[in-house]
Amino acid sequence: MISIQQVSKLYGTKAAVDQVSMEIASGEHLALLGASGSGKTTLLRMINRLIEPTGGTISIGGKDITTQPAHLLRRDIGYVIQASSLFPHYTVEENISVIPNLLKWDRSKTTARVTELLAKVQLPDAYRTRYPHQLSGGEAQRVNLARALAASPPVLLMDEPFSALDNITRTAVRQLFKELEELKSKTIIMVTHDVQEAFEMGNTIALLQDGKLLQKGKPDELLYRPVNEEVKKFLEGSSLSVAMATIPAGEIWQWLQNQNNKKA
Repeated sequence: MISIQQVSKLYGTKAAVDQVSMEIASGEHLALLGASGSGKTTLLRMINRLIEPTGGTISIGGKDITTQPAHLLRRDIGYVIQASSLFPHYTVEENISVIPNLLKWDRSKTTARVTELLAKVQLPDAYRTRYPHQLSGGEAQRVNLARALAASPPVLLMDEPFSALDNITRTAVRQLFKELEELKSKTIIMVTHDVQEAFEMGNTIALLQDGKLLQKGKPDELLYRPVNEEVKKFLEGSSLSVAMATIPAGEIWQWLQNQNNKKA
């Protein structure tokens, strides 16, 4: 679905993203993981051309993203950011309807889609007439998700979508994301600095450091088969808690035995 080839972004002489290449399959849920300044958000924003790369190519569905105007590209890519990006002077229904209206959907089709999405993100239908300032942080992020899904885009980009929420709300909204049937068939790239979140939300993980891709693979590959010391060091402080939450018990036991054998 998405091909990233030798992509770089320079600011002066500093590379925010440095010769990154990866393939993201259709239906893959990729967690872009890294510390602050690792280049993960810059890479995400280059996929929908909010930032233009200095070099390299990005293709979606086999088509170079630079072959069409950026505003048309973005209509086929859902985008959810860290803080609420809802238009404050629009109601919930008007916010969710932005892309369908740009695509000139029939009014009845748009209304039906709003009704459907409110149910999917577990908000009462009465919320359609509320304004963003009348919503809690968790409710606003649910509306952000509904808006991103409104036109059923095949690709969804999420930039630290839960980090602005309190712990209880974050857990609830994260669970909603994981259970939402409509998301399961989409190609999703989610930026996070939270190791636990990356392993819970992604079926693959790409670890970035200083603008470079260290390793991309399944969660168990990064845990049990890190390609270098940098990957191992990044995960070592949380490897056991992550494994307990996301990896089958039999694999954890085998890994612990291997660790003990190495120490012996």
